[in-house]
Amino acid sequence: MAFDEIAQNDNGLGFNVEICHTYIDALNTIEAGTKVNLAILDFRLGSESEFTGLDFARHLKVAVRNAKIIFLTSIGDKYLHYTIFREINPEGFIIKSELGFPEIVESICKVMAGDTYYSRSVQDFLRKEMAVPKEIEDIDRRLLFLLSRGAGTRELSEELKMSTSGIEWRKRRLARLFGLDGGQTHPLIETARNKGLL
Repeated sequence: MAFDEIAQNDNGLGFNVEICHTYIDALNTIEAGTKVNLAILDFRLGSESEFTGLDFARHLKVAVRNAKIIFLTSIGDKYLHYTIFREINPEGFIIKSELGFPEIVESICKVMAGDTYYSRSVQDFLRKEMAVPKEIEDIDRRLLFLLSRGAGTRELSEELKMSTSGIEWRKRRLARLFGLDGGQTHPLIETARNKGLL
């Protein structure tokens, strides 16, 4: 409907829209040689799919270099936002609950014109991201994310491929960066949330 609206308001502009419901459908569409100028992706690709919109975006970035990407999702996870921006740097990123039909039309128009479009909470995330100390590494973010999900020592060691002493060292290092005493989990998680990391 948004593409129809845009085409009606701009004589001569037309779109060929291809709707893919699964990761495999989307891969097959690209491998069939379909030209992709814009991909609008949700992070979730159905409950049965082991793949995500991020997985498809990774593939799309390699297979179709000029394709513009808009993520349109309900996921509010800051670690996931960070990962999407670090790996994909999409032209658009919209949280579904923050937009109506006019915003969908506006986002498509802006992105197709070479601009970016981010919904309010994504703009807030990006602003806070600029204030995150540069010393915080990807592994630190992963550690904080896992801690916030209640991961225990064994899961942390397996997920991060790190010894228990290495994990404790990272926690103490983060505590120093955040101006906290010790490396207790609860204050680390709260501070990371306040800083927009979680």
